[in-house]
Amino acid sequence: MQLVFIPALLLALLAILALAIGRSWQAPGAFFSLMWTVFVLAPLVLAPDYYVWSGGVWWILVTALTVCLGSWTAAAVLRRKKRKYSTVAQDPEDTPVRRLNASELSKILVVFLGLGMIYSLFIIYLSSNSLAAFFSLDTFTQMAAGISRARYSGERTAPGYFGQIFLIFVFASPIMGGILFAVRRNRRQTVLSLLSVLPGLLIFAIQTTRFTFLAAFILWTAAYLAFRVFTRGGEKNIFSLKKSMVILIIVCLTVGLFVVGQSLRGGKELSRETLSEMLMAPGTRAATLGHLSVFTSWLQVSWDSQENASPAMGAFTLAGPFSLLGLSEREQGLYADEFHEVEPGGFTNIYTVLRGVIEDFTLPGSLVFFFAFGFLGGVAYQKAVNGDIRYTLILLVFYAFTFDYIASVFIFSSIFFAVVLTGFYIFSLRPRKRPGGKGVGGSMLAGVKR
Repeated sequence: MQLVFIPALLLALLAILALAIGRSWQAPGAFFSLMWTVFVLAPLVLAPDYYVWSGGVWWILVTALTVCLGSWTAAAVLRRKKRKYSTVAQDPEDTPVRRLNASELSKILVVFLGLGMIYSLFIIYLSSNSLAAFFSLDTFTQMAAGISRARYSGERTAPGYFGQIFLIFVFASPIMGGILFAVRRNRRQTVLSLLSVLPGLLIFAIQTTRFTFLAAFILWTAAYLAFRVFTRGGEKNIFSLKKSMVILIIVCLTVGLFVVGQSLRGGKELSRETLSEMLMAPGTRAATLGHLSVFTSWLQVSWDSQENASPAMGAFTLAGPFSLLGLSEREQGLYADEFHEVEPGGFTNIYTVLRGVIEDFTLPGSLVFFFAFGFLGGVAYQKAVNGDIRYTLILLVFYAFTFDYIASVFIFSSIFFAVVLTGFYIFSLRPRKRPGGKGVGGSMLAGVKR
């Protein structure tokens, strides 16, 4: 076990080095290294009895270093380009300016929030239940358990294409909420931005699908971080006492919601005894801390076979869009039939996003992918810091992909379209041109304090 801590500690040192170079934890190399330091050290410290192959942790370190190299390369290329053209007169109208209106964004979010809530009504209607179930804990528990059983047995009737359209707004709503939180000006806008995850939370309660709410939270956070960089140029100190307390509360609430979901899925009464039992259950511990053991064990077994592996070319990383186009069939849970036992009675199929990338592009190909990933993230970060709003979309995807260690955020086609919809909104913020070629709008964020 001590050998496992060597690459883990080197990963932490890489994060510190990346912070020193990027001067902000939100710089792509620093952010990726920091997140994976947490994803590695948490199970090593809190679940020391789980088997972890040290070679797998070394691979994670190499992956993080590859992302850093891509990010640093992008920064160097942009600095050289800036010096090359620094003597050339630039027309300020050639650069998309900062144009965000918090009031306008609030109105859009209200619409998205309402459309996202409609999807929950579809689920309730198709399950032959009524809204009265929400006013009785017993009835609600039985409804959630019934929907969960139908979903896993294949008997569930999913909403048609018309209903699936509303699922897009379940994920588009938290993206807009994260953006609004970054540019908020009053308490009403703060509350509205936090309410944007409500559709995902409601679907979690009805269907007990944890990833729906987790994805909504990840997208909200990624959008907030991307536009925080855009409005403030990134921050070095993101771990003040207040922020650390907020993060701790969010982690506790997330674990609590997970336990509640497990109870609802089994149709158990939501009592203190039941929740305590579920919290201490091996399955709960395996699902929250077993990812490192599962990934490294899979990599250890499949290392030799990777030499002749056939790349899936995006079928795992872009599972949702590939399934929609008929290029591949997405399994429920991505690795539904590959549960790994990390402790007696503790099974999980969370192989992390790294397995999907390796399956898509092979081991050496995954390093090419992550170098390009870091490079694009580095370009987007530098451009967003300099006020180019178009690159916030790429930065948002970078943060979401990094933050979601469980699997690619694009395993759902609805998330893919939510990001595309956000792209249309972001590009609509570019300055309009007057007939004479001059833009209108101004160089500061409309209605937003920097």
